[in-house]
Amino acid sequence: MSTADEFEVFVRVVEEGSFTAAAHALSMPKSSISRYIARLEERLGVRLLNRTTRSLSTTEAGAGFYLRCVRIVADIADAEAALSQGTALPSGPLSLSAPAVLAPWLGAVFCDFLTSWPQVQLAATTSLDADIVLSEHPPEGAVSVAALPGTARVLCASPAYLARCPAPASPASLTDHACLLLGSRAVGTWALPGGTMISVSGPLAAPDSTMLRAAALAGLGIAWLPRVVVAEALAGGALVALLGAHTRAAAPLLVATNRPSAAAGALVDLLRARL
Repeated sequence: MSTADEFEVFVRVVEEGSFTAAAHALSMPKSSISRYIARLEERLGVRLLNRTTRSLSTTEAGAGFYLRCVRIVADIADAEAALSQGTALPSGPLSLSAPAVLAPWLGAVFCDFLTSWPQVQLAATTSLDADIVLSEHPPEGAVSVAALPGTARVLCASPAYLARCPAPASPASLTDHACLLLGSRAVGTWALPGGTMISVSGPLAAPDSTMLRAAALAGLGIAWLPRVVVAEALAGGALVALLGAHTRAAAPLLVATNRPSAAAGALVDLLRARL
């Protein structure tokens, strides 16, 4: 067994919590797992695991070594996946988790993706264990993580609304405006860049960004939406960006790949290209 294989066995033992469970997960005899761990500890000259008949835990040295091994094993899997993507066509099941606020934009991306790769079966989900996850905080153990710049949020309102209500001069003045909220309650808190938390309320709460964008265009209030959702309206002047100095540093979502594949790579490439 190679060094990389030993690392993978060690990682699996720690994550599964026992030699028996690791052996089952790797389809290997338990005796082989024991030999690989013993060989690894002997070669390194340090005890990595505390083992009794009832429990298994990492030593202090083992805990630090585990974190390094996780990264190494993930890098190897990523490299192998990248190589296979160069030769394999996207196909098979693929799942993606994303915030509801991106639904209108993702719908168009999904249609184009499936037109290009009809052998893929794409499923949208809310699970952080999806093959691809779009979120502010990527799941632990993701094989790769990249930023999606166009998903950063922007405060915006229509010229008609701003004609009735002067544009807010600071984040604090948002409390005096009609704000359009994502969710089921028309009262909430917006977390602006820099840790600024603003309590806001308004005439409408909606479950997705399509309704909020329509309400903003109709002059009902101020919306806090991903730039990609309102990019066309901003470019055409139908919506106006607000408080640019305070929101320019808005963090974009991150795209995390939990299980690399040709299909996952193709979808991530399309998401980034569309931004």
